[in-house]
Amino acid sequence: MEKIAINKSMPEEVHSIMRSEIWGGVSNVDQDVDLDICTSGLTGSVYSKASDGDAGGDIYFLSVCGSDKLTRFVVADVRGHGGYVKELGRWVYEIFQEYMHRLDDEQALAGLNGRISSHGFDALTTAAIAGYSLGDSKLRFAYAGHPPMLLKRANSKKWVPLLMNSSTDRSNLPLGVLPETRYDQSEIDVVSGDRILLYTDGVVECSDVNGIEFGEERLLRSLEISDDRSLAGIKSSLIDELRDYSGRWPSEDDITIMAFEVR
Repeated sequence: MEKIAINKSMPEEVHSIMRSEIWGGVSNVDQDVDLDICTSGLTGSVYSKASDGDAGGDIYFLSVCGSDKLTRFVVADVRGHGGYVKELGRWVYEIFQEYMHRLDDEQALAGLNGRISSHGFDALTTAAIAGYSLGDSKLRFAYAGHPPMLLKRANSKKWVPLLMNSSTDRSNLPLGVLPETRYDQSEIDVVSGDRILLYTDGVVECSDVNGIEFGEERLLRSLEISDDRSLAGIKSSLIDELRDYSGRWPSEDDITIMAFEVR
């Protein structure tokens, strides 16, 4: 299970994720490293910083199936720090192993929710999970009480929240609230050049000296202004803006940003 922290001292500027590989963990990925990752279907850039120490309450993973056709990625936000965050990270790793070759993200969330609930953790955990399939050029995604990921089409400068397109009786509650929670999954067609951004709420809840939060509107404007930049440039620009806005760094909350582009 040591793989969940392999990013702590990775020397490559770009890490290519191989078939049947799972990459990620709970450790900091520093902006100065500017770590980029790639699979057959996606190019990505990741930043994760705990508010204190080397590991906080954010978890992030990517996986590639054995046929190299499905890239899955997830970000989770645990309301707290401590040893149980690493344990939950191991559970996410195991769920990714189990569902690496499957398209049903909602079942992956349900499996993780059941495991968290059965262990009696009272830490509220939110998550966003998605999978990009080269076979049909679809992005499938599901949420568990997490802020929606953002989408920018290749022919547009506008970023929009990626909302669920189904209407069922499923609640999409945060993980660990109820053991039998069911989760929705939606899907959209994507093309080369489309971009996706996931983040934890430490981004939009970052506050200035007057306690005013950064907010989603300011986040969307920041992304649109930096539209002509690379993924790493967008990520770095956003971190700089958050640092300037808050007047202090690290932020009072953990911050994780995952930016992807369809290849």
